Amino acid sequence: MKRLVYILVIISLMVGLVGITGCAGSGVPSATFTITSWYEDSDGFVDICFDVENTGNVDIAYYEVYFQVNYLGGSYRKMDNGVNVKAGTKVSDETAFDAGYKEVTNIEVADWELSTETGLTWNAAGERTNH
Repeated sequence: MKRLVYILVIISLMVGLVGITGCAGSGVPSATFTITSWYEDSDGFVDICFDVENTGNVDIAYYEVYFQVNYLGGSYRKMDNGVNVKAGTKVSDETAFDAGYKEVTNIEVADWELSTETGLTWNAAGERTNH
């Protein structure tokens, strides 16, 4: 009986440690960001429509995506964010900004960061950015 109690205590401690360290049920989030369209209106604003597809096995609690906006004579970096992209799903989003009547030539996804419900964050290269 004592042996059974010791085994149960050891198993309980191991389960507790796994839960504390995040080894159980955790994973590295991953996603693809795809610009579906963009346009510049007559007021000098640029609207970017994009999809976020969670390609990982963990939910994305929060994301930041950075767009590289190139225009004649320079470039601009635009950030947008969103929340709650469940594993295996795709959501559509959009953002707009004042381009100041600059002639935009192209827009591309430059970088992103993904956070899970635990508050851990990874960048586009799959590296953890907080500890």
